Amino acid sequence: MNAGADDYVTKPLDPFTLHTRLIVALRVTSLHSELAGYRRTLAEQARTDPLTGLRNRLTLAEDLELLHSRSQRYGRDYCLAMCDVDNFKSYNDIHGHQAGDAALKAVAATLASQIRESDGIYRYGGEEFLLLLSDQSWPGAQAVMERARAAVQELGITHAGDDSGVLTISTGISNYQPGQQISSKELLTEADTALYAAKTAGRNTVSLSESIHQDLGQH
Repeated sequence: MNAGADDYVTKPLDPFTLHTRLIVALRVTSLHSELAGYRRTLAEQARTDPLTGLRNRLTLAEDLELLHSRSQRYGRDYCLAMCDVDNFKSYNDIHGHQAGDAALKAVAATLASQIRESDGIYRYGGEEFLLLLSDQSWPGAQAVMERARAAVQELGITHAGDDSGVLTISTGISNYQPGQQISSKELLTEADTALYAAKTAGRNTVSLSESIHQDLGQH
């Protein structure tokens, strides 16, 4: 028992006792299997946004570091796209929180439909989403997010508090290029700043980070 056994029987074996012990052992094994399943479910729930079904910021932190390290090691581009639903507070105020939740789920599903299986999409905050676009240069990322922006607008979700009359998104894009001395956190900040620029420019638009604009100027 000290070595790890859970039970024992003595000789000569009694068939009834052996059968009873096996039933107990089966029940214990089944219980352990159920507990393992519950642990897996809880672990999955801890990494998933309950409203949209997307991955959450906990998973993002791990996936982003992995992508950043891999891109540095193999000399590959990748992009971050920070998206925000335009005038979402007024949408909630006018249409109600239940409609707001439905709108967020629709936007999440639309964004997810625009990216590849190798990419990642996460709920970053209340009405913010972050996309990891692996092996993607900024022109490709810009094209993807322009299609995503148009797809959200084409949902035609009525928004009385927006000049366009429908729900829209704004997006900021940052880009890692091989050889850059930049951290993943700095790229997040660049994407967030680019998102702010998109909001300032009038919303329902896609903006590039300052470092991308600088790279354009050099070329």
